[in-house]
Amino acid sequence: MPSHPEAEIEAMSRTSLMRRHRRMSELVRRHVLTAAIRWLLVLGCTGVGTEHAIAEVGAEEDIPISLHTSFEHYWRRYLLAETSGDVETAGRMLDEIKRLRVERNAFNLHDVAMAFVYRGLALVEQGGFEEARKRFDVARELDPDLPTAYWGFARLAEREGGLGFLSATLYRFQAQLLALRSERNGAYASWNLTYVVFSSLMMLYFIVALVMIYRYGVLLRHDIEERFGDRIGTQAVLASTLGVLLLPMMLTMGTGWLAPYWLAITFGYQSVRERVVSLSCLLVILATAPFAELYPAWARTSANPLYQAALSSVTGTFDLQDVRTLREAVGEHPQDRDLQFLLATQYKNLGDYELAANQYRRIIEVWPNDLEARINLGNIYFAQRDWDGALVKYNEVIGAGARLPMAFYNKSLAHAENFQFAERQDARVRAEGVDAAAVVAHERRTGNYRVVADQKLDEMDILGKFYGLTEGLHEQKIRSFLAPSIFNSWAFRFVAAPVFFGVLILVLEIAFKDRRLIQRCRKCGSAFCGRCQIGTGRKAVCTQCYHLFYMRDGVSALARNEKLARVEQDTNRRSRVFRLLSIIVPGAGHIGEGMPLVGALLLFFWLLGASLLILGSALYSLPDGLFGFEADVSYGLLFVMAFVLGAANLVARPPLNG
Repeated sequence: MPSHPEAEIEAMSRTSLMRRHRRMSELVRRHVLTAAIRWLLVLGCTGVGTEHAIAEVGAEEDIPISLHTSFEHYWRRYLLAETSGDVETAGRMLDEIKRLRVERNAFNLHDVAMAFVYRGLALVEQGGFEEARKRFDVARELDPDLPTAYWGFARLAEREGGLGFLSATLYRFQAQLLALRSERNGAYASWNLTYVVFSSLMMLYFIVALVMIYRYGVLLRHDIEERFGDRIGTQAVLASTLGVLLLPMMLTMGTGWLAPYWLAITFGYQSVRERVVSLSCLLVILATAPFAELYPAWARTSANPLYQAALSSVTGTFDLQDVRTLREAVGEHPQDRDLQFLLATQYKNLGDYELAANQYRRIIEVWPNDLEARINLGNIYFAQRDWDGALVKYNEVIGAGARLPMAFYNKSLAHAENFQFAERQDARVRAEGVDAAAVVAHERRTGNYRVVADQKLDEMDILGKFYGLTEGLHEQKIRSFLAPSIFNSWAFRFVAAPVFFGVLILVLEIAFKDRRLIQRCRKCGSAFCGRCQIGTGRKAVCTQCYHLFYMRDGVSALARNEKLARVEQDTNRRSRVFRLLSIIVPGAGHIGEGMPLVGALLLFFWLLGASLLILGSALYSLPDGLFGFEADVSYGLLFVMAFVLGAANLVARPPLNG
């Protein structure tokens, strides 16, 4: 299908622009994006290339950057060749992009891959399905962790009709999983998932506590009445019961502590399965303090421009502004080795091997024991076909006694290029002896190419330098993100809360051992215990119901009719409550009828779907603009919630007639 150069340049530009402005409001972002795209179209039509723009940045810092081997240079040549119908040149340019992607260890070539996705989506709208599929395949090859490529496959499957909606659902599910794995989108997607799951668990927590009060509140009242009723009277018993239930509020502890308190005071009445659910809910408190600390800290980090610039070295964005930001940061923090290392990585990503080599030499000059910089410098020599120079650097690392598997692996490839096959085999065996999995993982990523492996800062190392800062960086990387949460004075109460409520449960169990004799009749719903009735515990029914329904003896006609009416009334009430709970919060009815494990599972998935629908607009927007909670995602969530609703009301219903 023919295409327009202006549209292609616009597509190529949208990724970096959307990332640059994602923290603006939607209205402002729309105006800025439109104006910027028009400006870029003018540049594209007048022949002002990216090489000139980046060269200006280099001129400002008195360090010119050569971009004649950059990914965008080859992309533009590919685009012009394809537009003019030169299929052979376009193919060579695409092959060169794929080769350089592996040579530079830029395995997630995000921006170029996104350009192919945008072009594929345009072709889908035009009806060029086969050409669109090829674009999406190329995007997936250039960035295997790009969720938007699978989003494009989903759009294509829908447009093709038939049973395409099934394939579209599968592609979107894959996109969700890839978003969690993606280095560019992964942090945002992970925090969104954490936020939604935590919110769902907290809602589940409070609903379970409420259901336990509904189920066992009458037993608590009966217990108080049996112990103190003769001395304080019926009205005082009711007031005392309410006072016990609302004790945290009366002590100004806040409503948030009602749920764990309710689970603790009803624990003695609960069945074994209910106790498992209650203890699991109490343990959720342990996640409260870390979440309350980590989530806002991540929000601050994501707004740090230096963090975004550093992260781009591993995400494949290679934005011009990121190079400027890193250069300025290196000037302000000349003793920060990681910033120097990230800048060298970016130079290599941009294709300027000499500039990258000089940067690594500066690092080695200041930090002579930096073996990772020596490996990467050797890799640049390798890319420049200087096999002997590469071997010198690899041997320096190995001679220092470091057990870095990729130093041996890289050395084996350099020997192979020198036709020293015995030395090559020996170095490879030593690499596999140190870490065979690392060798296999690298070769899986490189495919048919055999190239040396770079040493890079991973995503967590980069996060540790900027964690919790809206600007600037830490002098020392944060190694443990949980430490500030657990030891903060305000957060310690969340860590100690399960212990406190565990002690409360133990005290109640020891002080009121006979509470376990108190039960609720599953026929008529009345409370009974060993102090007020004979035959306690027989089939979990009171004495009258036991003789009426099991022994069938000694019951007058009047007592029989009254009891049957009460049983019918209680059954109808339970049925109405179960139906109401199963419609409003599916699964809560099962918990209230003695099926806590099934009920908690159904309730969690219902709350998870509801949280995604309600909180979707409040979640982080993923950097890739085509990915998010759109209408088709909402339809999928509604389907899941409808399934849970049907399962709660039609499947595995508890017997309500005893």
